[in-house]
Amino acid sequence: MSIILHPCAKTTPKIREEIFNSKESLITLAKKYNLNIKTIAKWKKRGTFQDKRSGPIKPKSILTDKEQAKELNNMNNYLRYGY
Repeated sequence: MSIILHPCAKTTPKIREEIFNSKESLITLAKKYNLNIKTIAKWKKRGTFQDKRSGPIKPKSILTDKEQAKELNNMNNYLRYGY
């Protein structure tokens, strides 16, 4: 699976793993990777190197599944045929 990074991202899963496994001090790692000490500390204590999911765990919708399917069908028809 390819990794999609935010354009302003300064760390990759590889860099995060290096930070996590490193025995160097926080200050040394911060200088080495040009990152804030708080960022280094966060990745040192986190167990995974992947980004956490953002947003709600279970997205809420005001439409029922049937209404969502109908709206999706309407949107597809509009995009395909213009009505």
